Amino acid sequence: MSIKILKKGKKISEKDIQKLEDIIGFKLPADYRKFLLVNNGGEPEPNEFDIPGENNSSGVNEFLNVEEIKKQKKKLGNRLVDSSWPIAYAEGGNLVCITVGKKEGAIYFWDHELEASDNELPSWTNMFLLTSKFSKFWNSLKKIDPSKIKIKPEQIKNTWIDPSLLKK
Repeated sequence: MSIKILKKGKKISEKDIQKLEDIIGFKLPADYRKFLLVNNGGEPEPNEFDIPGENNSSGVNEFLNVEEIKKQKKKLGNRLVDSSWPIAYAEGGNLVCITVGKKEGAIYFWDHELEASDNELPSWTNMFLLTSKFSKFWNSLKKIDPSKIKIKPEQIKNTWIDPSLLKK
């Protein structure tokens, strides 16, 4: 069961996608192109996906629109492997990426906690394969009800409140 996009991005055309492909230097897979034409990114229902081999899960907060994909790739610079392009913001400051070239169309989870140090080149060590294609990833997203998530006291390691939030 796939989730719904609650708030879509601005309508785009095939020409907008071709401009992105010119920058990437590769034609995007048909299933992802279709998603962009219909939604151009957007905010999904609360959701969750499994990270294979990590005994962990995450969720997509927002799918990036065509312009945001370009901006985020540029902003992240050499923090991402060259052949990966961000397509969604995931929980905790992480990303969901699509790859071009050798691993064409594969969807990966990018964990910023495990990325290379400032003086190292990015590698695949913080990239976790989710699926071989976008449509499989989309169909793997499970709808969740945040009100039903219970946190046990032993799961909380520490808390911090930004002092600026305490100002009256």
